[in-house]
Amino acid sequence: MNAPASPLVRTLSDYFRQRYGKRVHKIALDGGFTCPNRDGSKGAGGCAFCDAQGSRAPYCRPGAGIADQMRAGIDQLGRRTKAGLFIAYFQAFSGTYAPPEILRARYDAALCDPRVIGLSIATRSDCLNDAALDVVASYLDRLTEVRLEFGLQTTTPAVLEAMNCHHTPLDFVGAVQRTRRRGVKTVAHVIFGLPGDTPEGVFECARLINEEGVEGVKIHNLYLTTDSALGRAWLKRPHDLMSRDEYIGCVAEFVARLHPSVVIERVAGDAPRQWLLAPHWTIDKQRQWQIIEEELSRRGLRQGAKAWLPHATPAGETPSRPSRKAAP
Repeated sequence: MNAPASPLVRTLSDYFRQRYGKRVHKIALDGGFTCPNRDGSKGAGGCAFCDAQGSRAPYCRPGAGIADQMRAGIDQLGRRTKAGLFIAYFQAFSGTYAPPEILRARYDAALCDPRVIGLSIATRSDCLNDAALDVVASYLDRLTEVRLEFGLQTTTPAVLEAMNCHHTPLDFVGAVQRTRRRGVKTVAHVIFGLPGDTPEGVFECARLINEEGVEGVKIHNLYLTTDSALGRAWLKRPHDLMSRDEYIGCVAEFVARLHPSVVIERVAGDAPRQWLLAPHWTIDKQRQWQIIEEELSRRGLRQGAKAWLPHATPAGETPSRPSRKAAP
């Protein structure tokens, strides 16, 4: 679900409406990829918060061809949302973790309908070699939206290590810089509530996003599923997770630290009810948007209220703005 339009933050719906004048919807796909911390290259089991589906959308049928997934998504979500244009979103696992010829074949398969205007590819910052980046950047000649989404999660290295991520904030910075130099847009994923982390560990992500000119961000609360490492540990020893009130307060402060040009694509994570262990308040994503807007209004905040305000440098151009350190 795209973030709804908002007067206090710059949402994905705002961006699409301003650029295209119509509804645009992302169709989540499973491209059959894996991750280096699952296949043994760096580790096994995946990130502790990630489930066996690798963030696969619930409507993606395992084993279905990419073109079939795309057509089914356009049919299902197009009718429901009245979208007229679509972006192929390789969501599951690391969508650049394969040889270049395989990447091109899978990306091409998603461009099976003339209404598909873009590619958005979720991946890890350590899974982007030059050959993969060449393939991704080649679509700039054919599509109006080409972006890579990187899991930053937090700037606390010890937490990333404990979560079996096997990547660092420096990996993120390097991948973003290389990607933006090629003219490809970037999106960062962050998570509030990881075990051992503090809100400040994620607030610092806003500074990195601002300084590196990242174009978009997806904000997640930690949720536990039945087949994630954190979920299995929680079943053995249940404990409290971040409450909705705590999370809403953290998101309001995070948003205030983001440069106004950053597109906020999501403010809550969720999982299918049959897999979700906790917290159950995360099920209603639409309600989270409403509560966050109410909290921003209550605090007298809006996006950028606590951030330095130089304009972001478009992808492909050399950054020339000064550091935009978030306010304390």
